Amino acid sequence: MSLPDPSPIPRPETRVLQDRFEECIYRPGQVARCPARVPVEPLSPPQLDLLLHEGDQRVGGTVFRTECPFCHACEPVRIDVRDFVPTRSSAASGRATRARCGWSSARPSCRAAASRSGTATVGRGA
Repeated sequence: MSLPDPSPIPRPETRVLQDRFEECIYRPGQVARCPARVPVEPLSPPQLDLLLHEGDQRVGGTVFRTECPFCHACEPVRIDVRDFVPTRSSAASGRATRARCGWSSARPSCRAAASRSGTATVGRGA
């Protein structure tokens, strides 16, 4: 997935909330670093797309990207939610999660937010 030329999009200024080293959850024995940052100003949709395109992930108002000192195996993956078809096992997992959390059979509200931009971003450890 490619974005239009990002040069006209102003790079958002962020402040670091948390930055520490910890054991990697994907690769035992490896040191992980994933600084959490918060934008100084609210992000515009193009600015959020820019950060996601560059490998950031977002949780609420916080953005983060893996920046491990000795490993670069993690890679950001963007999924076009409009074309996503769950496998049988992921559909079963979704049903079990909805039942455990007491959600209706409707998709969680994050689906609607993701559909506005057409993509969702998830991290994937190697």
